[in-house]
Amino acid sequence: MSDENTDDDNPLDDIFVDGDQMDRELVASILNPYMAIDSEDGELYPKEAYGDLNSKDQVQIVLTAERAKTLQGLADSASLGPSAISDLGGINENTVKPAVRDLSDNGQIADTDDGYEVRSPHLNQIADELDDHGE
Repeated sequence: MSDENTDDDNPLDDIFVDGDQMDRELVASILNPYMAIDSEDGELYPKEAYGDLNSKDQVQIVLTAERAKTLQGLADSASLGPSAISDLGGINENTVKPAVRDLSDNGQIADTDDGYEVRSPHLNQIADELDDHGE
């Protein structure tokens, strides 16, 4: 069999992408209205619109921000436990615990050994949900 196929002939080239770059773009679009992140230490700075979100959406924003920090090399893991979500997001921990359980049960966030996190497949769901709330 000859090696006549060049890179231009490979139909799979159109479906293979830079996943981190796609995640960066989607994470930025999700976070931009609600949260800023310090580029030095990763501290979260909620914007005014963040306060208008319900607690589940706030949890998703905090977890998305942690995902952003891992993409930027400011955090080793995107997983956070309920107390860390509470501390970072300014959300009562007694509100966070049922929220993360519901979000996890509904497949909107992942329940990991280290806590909860937003993974690539969740990003589109979060973006769509926040768009629906904004309409």
